[in-house]
Amino acid sequence: MPSHFHVCLPYATVGFFKRLVDAFPARYEWERPRILIDNRCTMPSRVRAILYGERRDELVRQLAESVKNLVGGGSTHVFLACNTSHVFLDEVRALAPEAAGYVVDMIALLAEDAAAKGIKRAFLLASEGTIASGIYQDRFGAEGVEVVPAGDAIQGRLRQFIEVVKQNKVDAAAKAEFAAFVCELGEPCVILGCTELPLLIDGPVEGVELLDPMQVAINYVVRAQAEAKRPIK
Repeated sequence: MPSHFHVCLPYATVGFFKRLVDAFPARYEWERPRILIDNRCTMPSRVRAILYGERRDELVRQLAESVKNLVGGGSTHVFLACNTSHVFLDEVRALAPEAAGYVVDMIALLAEDAAAKGIKRAFLLASEGTIASGIYQDRFGAEGVEVVPAGDAIQGRLRQFIEVVKQNKVDAAAKAEFAAFVCELGEPCVILGCTELPLLIDGPVEGVELLDPMQVAINYVVRAQAEAKRPIK
């Protein structure tokens, strides 16, 4: 049975882990796949590494170490459950070539999923570093989907929502406020391009199609698990 791993941030990790477990309904615990988590919160800031080059080499080295450790533990799929970390994927793969083929690019998965749905344009909510890197614009552009990043005018408010999750202050009021914020954007298709943002969503937002990279990653794992269980004919 394949194992699935991810490297992430504390409360976002908790949310992703729960969603991943919920994606495998089972009568008995042993019917679910093995999941290992490297919640390495001591890594240098991904955003500051992009914006200022701060401790970039150290960050990439630590990401590569975590990936190698997870693959060494028996991983078949490695997810970096942090959108901004994907900016360093090529560097991580270069430092950990033996593990490179195990790392799944969930932003690329989301871009492919969006294109398959016929989406032509999407508005991006993400950290300053993710937006500055252009990774969403590049991945989606390769699939023929235009990405319009959030501008400075709303970035401060978006950062406040992200901090609500980081500080474990998510409640009904915070979720309602975020849903209203998304509606106010006036965009029919919105990418939740920061790992914390899906935790502020309880369900559909009226008039808005939400693109969630975490959900696409979970769907990928479920399909991989089904393929692994399929008998060879």
